[in-house]
Amino acid sequence: RIGLRVFGIRGSEFTLNGVLYIPRIGFSGYNVDHGGWDILRIMDYINGRFHAYNYNLSRTHCWPRSRYYFMMTDQQGMGSVCEAAVTFGHRYHFEDYDSPFWGHFKTHVSRLVDQRGNHASILMWSAENELLQSSRYIDSDEKVHKRLWEINDLFKSLDPCRVVMFEGELDLRGRA
Repeated sequence: RIGLRVFGIRGSEFTLNGVLYIPRIGFSGYNVDHGGWDILRIMDYINGRFHAYNYNLSRTHCWPRSRYYFMMTDQQGMGSVCEAAVTFGHRYHFEDYDSPFWGHFKTHVSRLVDQRGNHASILMWSAENELLQSSRYIDSDEKVHKRLWEINDLFKSLDPCRVVMFEGELDLRGRA
């Protein structure tokens, strides 16, 4: 198993244990998600796809992964972006600021960090994936961006050592 890692950002560069790190990211796919409990399938996937193409970072794209996935990435020394799997805004009523969505999102983040936070392979958290990429919604008053920043603050309070990213929202209007 891999040991403790310190992942950081220095200017426009990434570092891993203080050394320049150039992430070569691969996305874990749909077939692994639905076969996620099959350890041999996960091992074949990591060894075949990721190592064959010299990837050093996997992103758990749009789906939460089982603990076995992260056990295997720990074992293989493969860095991971652990995604909260809150994705595609047309599925949620996030524009309603009093919606239970925001409370559920915070509960989900707390559980995710609690369940997955001890895996050394997780280098960063992904808070959401393209939540605001819905053609029906424009955040003109920036209230949703402020709510998303609260999610960032929650991740940082629960795990101050890891980077938090927002996929598809870029820099949250200059805050990230």
